[in-house]
Amino acid sequence: MKIVKITGSLHKDKLNFDISEWKLLIETNRYYEIKSEEGPVVKRIFKEKMNQIMEESKHYVNGSLTCSVFCTSDHVQDITKEIKDKLMQTIQTYMHDLQLNIKALNSSTLGTKPQSTDVNVLEQEVP
Repeated sequence: MKIVKITGSLHKDKLNFDISEWKLLIETNRYYEIKSEEGPVVKRIFKEKMNQIMEESKHYVNGSLTCSVFCTSDHVQDITKEIKDKLMQTIQTYMHDLQLNIKALNSSTLGTKPQSTDVNVLEQEVP
């Protein structure tokens, strides 16, 4: 069995995928112990975490988003599509939040106390 780590990195206008092979050292009922082909790093991946996307960038900073997945080599095509979908979903969430922020800024006037920016209230007003 070949285990790979697929990392999808979105930086401004470029989407890159990095696929690295990991050597299987130990397989138990609960986890795989794997070692990177490029270095001395050994990881323990629980079987229920295989094929699940992990977001590596917790916030959108400098136009970058990154997520990764450990999977078997026969799932590479499906996983790259899932990573693209996950990145798109994350961007859409950020865009929605930014639109709410713009609405809050536009509804406030200079020199007065800004209106409440409670997300639940604003979400109800957005069509």
